[in-house]
Amino acid sequence: MFKLENKVAIVTGGNGVLGGAIAKGLAAQNVKVGILGRTAGTVEQGVNEIKKSGGDAIALVADVLDK
Repeated sequence: MFKLENKVAIVTGGNGVLGGAIAKGLAAQNVKVGILGRTAGTVEQGVNEIKKSGGDAIALVADVLDK
């Protein structure tokens, strides 16, 4: 098995149910997480939840379908 500790991951759709669970799971493994979503409020909410549990995350607001 490989170690994820101290790696960086960007989770697109990280403010959704599945993406949020993935972001939280990665953060629990000491991965620095960038949560990418279209809505600032929900992305920030996900970041706050991760930070409250001791993880490291930043919010990235963007739409991957918008060139």
